[in-house]
Amino acid sequence: MKQWITRALAIAGLVGSGLTACGQTQNPSSAAAAPLGQPSIPVVLPMPVDKAGHTVQTEFWIPPKADGYRGFYAGLRVPFAPGDDAGRIRLIDSHPVKVRLMLHRIDEGRFEPVIFGISVRVSGPYEPGEFEPRKLPDGVAVSEGEYSSHSGMPRGTPDASFYQLSLAGAGKLTPGQYRLEATVLEDQPALRGLPVFLTFLESKWHK
Repeated sequence: MKQWITRALAIAGLVGSGLTACGQTQNPSSAAAAPLGQPSIPVVLPMPVDKAGHTVQTEFWIPPKADGYRGFYAGLRVPFAPGDDAGRIRLIDSHPVKVRLMLHRIDEGRFEPVIFGISVRVSGPYEPGEFEPRKLPDGVAVSEGEYSSHSGMPRGTPDASFYQLSLAGAGKLTPGQYRLEATVLEDQPALRGLPVFLTFLESKWHK
């Protein structure tokens, strides 16, 4: 599997270091294993993005992990056939998706909000890249391309590879149960029929 990574994926780690809220600390004493048969990370759910108002909601578990987790982030994923990536990637990149995100940690029936954020470049155009974490305004995120994951399957194999986009980072989260909700905010007729998945993933590159 071959992957290309862009700097924007730093939101998963940067946001976690600068923004805190309920559920955004590593507290081993509150760790809870996912009940048998309950969904857990990674979250990958179908999400049509062509119509404003379409909402996906899911509950999932983050189980304990001996060496802790990297930051988490919400995003979108578009599958494509190897050798035919340009069409779908160009389409989603030319029509960024605006989504309102809400994430809560569920603790004994209480719903504790988790802050989403993004990293904002504060250095000049010809200076080394420096970024600061910022709270996501009104929970509204816009998709940004991150990397292509190539499976190595033969050219033309349907949906064998995927293109990952980021929406916003959630930082480091305490193991336990969470509820994620995402709502599309704008009509995008050009994206009708495009297979898109809502994702909630652990970052692979930031500890």
